[in-house]
Amino acid sequence: MNNTRPTLEALMHSVNSKRWPARWESFYDRVMDEYEKNGCPFAEPSYYDGLAEKYNMLPNFLEDYKAGAAAVKEDDSLCRVLMLICESLKDRKNIASDIRELELPHSQDGGYSIKYDMLTALAMASAARYQHSLYTARSLPQEHIDYGMRHLEGMVRNFKSRNNGRSGAMSWEWYQLGIDAKIYRIGRLEIEIFAKFTQNAIVYENSKGEVIALANNVRVHREGYILGSAHYKDEEGAWEASVTEDELFCAGYPYIRRGVVSKGKIRLAKDEWRRIIEPGDPVVSLHIPAGGGFTDEAIDKCFADSKEFLAKYFPDFDYKAFVCSSWLMDDMLSDMIGENKNISKFCERFSKIGQRSAGRAVFSFVFLQPDVNNVDYSALPENSTLERELKKHYIDGKAIYECYGFIAKDNI
Repeated sequence: MNNTRPTLEALMHSVNSKRWPARWESFYDRVMDEYEKNGCPFAEPSYYDGLAEKYNMLPNFLEDYKAGAAAVKEDDSLCRVLMLICESLKDRKNIASDIRELELPHSQDGGYSIKYDMLTALAMASAARYQHSLYTARSLPQEHIDYGMRHLEGMVRNFKSRNNGRSGAMSWEWYQLGIDAKIYRIGRLEIEIFAKFTQNAIVYENSKGEVIALANNVRVHREGYILGSAHYKDEEGAWEASVTEDELFCAGYPYIRRGVVSKGKIRLAKDEWRRIIEPGDPVVSLHIPAGGGFTDEAIDKCFADSKEFLAKYFPDFDYKAFVCSSWLMDDMLSDMIGENKNISKFCERFSKIGQRSAGRAVFSFVFLQPDVNNVDYSALPENSTLERELKKHYIDGKAIYECYGFIAKDNI
């Protein structure tokens, strides 16, 4: 081991990173003391054997973790950085900002290297003990604990599926939800608990159960899409959509099909309509794992089982709605594949709120492209009706937009 301690700046530059969290300076020397005394346990292949045995995790990609650890072990600088990332992960309040501020280490030419590409997977595994303690504190059934402890493998699975089977990890910011024990598999879907309603909207309901979402504090393109979305970036004719209220009425621009904002302003009488969801409210966020069908029966059961699961194990979570932010929420899919398809029926369950969208999620989740921002449309596969229709859609200069769907809790 090289015990000559570099400065934090020199260390990060040695792994080709130009940005790192400023707060790392506060624990840098302490972590380096630990490393220089005891080495980096997270760069030991045997560490992952231990995790697999103790927590019943890594059943599918254990060898990838061990190979990544062995590669990192040979690089003193990466061992030191791995120790810093693992320390950073312990601070659950600051990890989101740390991720934004950190340029991950990478090879000098930007090419593939297992020691760089598996680094975040190794770091995330270091939180296993913390994650497991959250499950046991709730006395969750073993099946949910096992699923949660294996959830982080998705980082490696998704990377390999998009990079010709090479070992690596992706989307470590999203998988923080696993570390915080906020993701659970309930039948066909995953549910994310303790999520927040973050959309530019206020949702109202009347005594008949009718629901209307009014756009709030958002700039809208003249065509009704959220300004800044793909193909809707020019300012000409754009307007600010916000909710106003007086003693008798709430007024604003409603979201309509596809999450488009209507140009027609409406007024809702306060003696007929009540506010039921607003920014900051707790919601259950739905995520859609690959594989499996979308039958009405499967989705109905998922909602029913989710409500029962949450009432039993998370009675302190008083959520207002089920929500889903996904390309599957774009009603344009129904136009494309037909309203009788199960995907279309799933989409139609939700009321829609538009959000700023680059319109590129299909390249990751349908076509499994490693870089969604550099896609040759003409080279996309056509192995299914959906792939063929999506390919034509983009070649024709259109997009499928990530949209936000919601269902008020009492309406399920």
